[in-house]
Amino acid sequence: MSVALCTLPTVKALMGIATSDDDARLGILIGAASDAIERDCDRLLAARNISEWRDGTGTPDIILPEWPLNSVSRVTIGTLDAITVVNNDPLATEAFARVTNTTLEVIILDGANAGTDSVTLGTKTIDTVIAEVNALGKGWAGNALSDYGGYRASTLRRAGRRECYGSFCYFQIPDEGEADYITEYDTGIIHLTGGLFPRGRQNIYIEYNAGYDPIPGTLQRICADLVADAYYAHQSAPNKKKEQLGDYMYELESRPGWSVTSKDIQHRLAPFKNQL
Repeated sequence: MSVALCTLPTVKALMGIATSDDDARLGILIGAASDAIERDCDRLLAARNISEWRDGTGTPDIILPEWPLNSVSRVTIGTLDAITVVNNDPLATEAFARVTNTTLEVIILDGANAGTDSVTLGTKTIDTVIAEVNALGKGWAGNALSDYGGYRASTLRRAGRRECYGSFCYFQIPDEGEADYITEYDTGIIHLTGGLFPRGRQNIYIEYNAGYDPIPGTLQRICADLVADAYYAHQSAPNKKKEQLGDYMYELESRPGWSVTSKDIQHRLAPFKNQL
């Protein structure tokens, strides 16, 4: 979800709006414009905390997609088995579990208990997530390995469907953090000084804060200009749900969207676009 690239007072000041009559609509437009800009630039622009698994490169460098970097709090190579999940439902013959960005999902494919149950990760500990899996019944049983029960469940590595009917499947958390690395804050590069990031799939875990804080004035003005375009397009034709203004399309929906394709906007956004 995008973070607003300009504030409501800024937009109202630039548009010369003194009343609060349209604050709710302007707020929606600010969110939609910010989202459209970030999608077009193919990167996150406003500063925020990010936790992600990345592929090892076989080189000393990892190039993060988000920049500038404000801080890097954790860089980890490799994983540790943290939890097991098994299903012993006597009415089933197949069962699976998987980890997404936000949930631990458990799936029974057949029998009276067939279906998918999801346990959200959020800010929970692994112990809490395991307790919720065990509370599902239907033959589900989970267990935290070693002393990992107090770790954040959100650090579980994403994993596709793993078979777990009658036998345990395992899910992993990051290994201990690295200490010997250099951060190039402007470019978003992390350089390992003590070796290489081993090649692998989703084997490097990084926690960092990236993006602009404060938001550059150019981005604030682009966001405000898009909001103004959409706002006045609706004012000129309040009964229309869609209006074309040259290369710019605005649709009045609960989540408006922009293509951001005008030459002027593209020219002004060029320095902020992801070049990877």
